[in-house]
Amino acid sequence: MDKTQQVFQSVLFNISKLLQVDQEPEKVFTNVLELTRQIIPFQKSTLYLYDSRTDELELVTTLGGAINLADLFSLGKGKGLSGWTAEAKRPIILGNLHPNAMEDEEIIRSFLSVPLLLNESLVGVLNCGHYERHAYQEEDLMNLQIIASQIAGIIEHARATIQLMEKNIELEEVNDELKRAQDKLIESEKLATIGQMAVRLSHEINNPLTIITGTLQLIEEELAEVKGDTEVADIKKQFDVVEEQVDRIQMVVEKLFNVKQVVTESYTKDIRMLILDPPYDKT
Repeated sequence: MDKTQQVFQSVLFNISKLLQVDQEPEKVFTNVLELTRQIIPFQKSTLYLYDSRTDELELVTTLGGAINLADLFSLGKGKGLSGWTAEAKRPIILGNLHPNAMEDEEIIRSFLSVPLLLNESLVGVLNCGHYERHAYQEEDLMNLQIIASQIAGIIEHARATIQLMEKNIELEEVNDELKRAQDKLIESEKLATIGQMAVRLSHEINNPLTIITGTLQLIEEELAEVKGDTEVADIKKQFDVVEEQVDRIQMVVEKLFNVKQVVTESYTKDIRMLILDPPYDKT
């Protein structure tokens, strides 16, 4: 086996290994062009993927820059000769482009384009361009066609990886939405429970408090008729303290009615306490 054949076999082997490497699709596409360069010389190369939804080619990777060859007109599934390659599913080899250009001008003079097919289905198009005239021979076209099917398989694998990543992102978004809906439902259930508790407390606490408040007022009215008794004055002060605590209890019940958000804080190791005056977000 001569050196050229050894290089060709090595490239085939390394291209097949790309299926076993866990890399980002963009990196895989770049590696494909870099490996292709080892057997097909080029100054510029472009890799297109075929999108069956739009029936057009999409440029995904370049090496050395994009080949804008005859891109001002449309041929089949895309602009220029790449579109013709995709539509006809046939390769193109050109060796004397821009015949009137200066020899030192860096423009594409030789062009090689092959369709990437997998089970006769179009996957993409691979273009190679060289500044020299007649840089590509039939042997180059044959070699590129040989590796084209492997490249098509790699592209399909990378495309499946992209689709899986997109599905995972969608799944994460759905899970986040479900989590937010679940949290909102739990919050609503907590608020409903607090509301029911507030109604119960209002009945069980406010009624006795009303009786206590009324009784205190009657006692205070009777004590008001007693004058000059220091002990009576002290009792009135104690009643004022009791009234303050009664008002405090009524305020707690009222705050329970007005709870808009369930905010808690640690009370003990195993118990959390509801905050009745949380810093609500007014926005």
